[in-house]
Amino acid sequence: MTSTMTETASASATHGMGIDIETTRKTNEGHTMTGTVYFQNQKIWGPKSCHDNSVDIQRAFKKADPRFEMALERKSHSIEGHTRALTIKSNGATILGGHSVHDNMDDMVATMKGILLVSPTP
Repeated sequence: MTSTMTETASASATHGMGIDIETTRKTNEGHTMTGTVYFQNQKIWGPKSCHDNSVDIQRAFKKADPRFEMALERKSHSIEGHTRALTIKSNGATILGGHSVHDNMDDMVATMKGILLVSPTP
């Protein structure tokens, strides 16, 4: 069963960047990276352990709002549970849908939503 934890971050679901995170069933994933998120070159989240699939998140940020950047670095392998699904939109179009992520991204999404409220995607 999936329950929505947050709502679209942009002021309008059809303009700018939207980001959502939902609870999903637990899966175990191998984490081999550390991710840090920046907004206009200022660190806003991380560094946190993440999966190789975070490259897809990095690409989605660049498409949806290039002011956000995810820097990724290799780390030693660990097994961690994913219990969230991340969705990123740009101008109403889904760029990344239901992407399996760790619950450590809850605070990333909340931080990004706060930034988008005061500084919407141009």
